[in-house]
Formats: sequence, C-alpha cells, structure tokens
Amino acid sequence: MQSTPKTIRLLCLTDAPGDSDDLASKLAIEGSDIDIALATSLGDALSHLGERRVDCLLCTHSDALQRHLTTIRTLRGEFPAVPVIVFVDSEASEYVDAVLDAGATEILQSTVASVSEPLLG
Repeated sequence: MQSTPKTIRLLCLTDAPGDSDDLASKLAIEGSDIDIALATSLGDALSHLGERRVDCLLCTHSDALQRHLTTIRTLRGEFPAVPVIVFVDSEASEYVDAVLDAGATEILQSTVASVSEPLLG
C-alpha cells in the first residue's frame, strides 16, 4: 500500500523573491511535497504565521547582522514552537554564535551552487 506524501509547509523569509524556487529544488525530499510560501518582510512573515500553520521558517535575509538578529528574536518571541533555520553566507563563529543566541534552531551554510551540511550539529 502506497502512503500519501506528507506536505511540508515552509515559510521563506527573504529579501530575494527568486530564492523560494531555488530553495524548492535544493530541499526536495523524496516522498514529500514542499509548499513554500514567501515573505519579503518581517511584517509579512508575522502575518502569514498568524494566519496559517507552518512546519518551519527559513530565513535567508542578507540584511545587516543587527537587523537579522532582531528579526529572529521577534519571530521566536511570537512563535516559539516554529523551528527557524537560517541560511548564512559566512562561517564566522561570531556570526554563527550571534544567530544561535538570537533563537535560530539551525544554521546552514549557503553557497551559490548548493546548501551544505549544518555548521553545528
């Protein structure tokens, strides 16, 4: 008997709208459907999270570090049960530590070609 594929509902908070299609191809999981919604601002993300169930929040913002940290703290404060995965372009330990301290659940190194393994884990 074949099981019904599980739909994974992701909310992608990004300042680059084309990222959601790129993420969909990189995050393909065999046997699962991925539904990616896009938010281009913190306000959009909060509105979406208040109206719809989300399995995970992906944050790919390339804002200045302090604004990025404020975004993560706000999301974790409002929706503490939703995992927050942050894609970073830097392996700098002070950046990774700051993002984790702000409440990120996981950090993944992002490259132009692919998403690599978690930096910590």
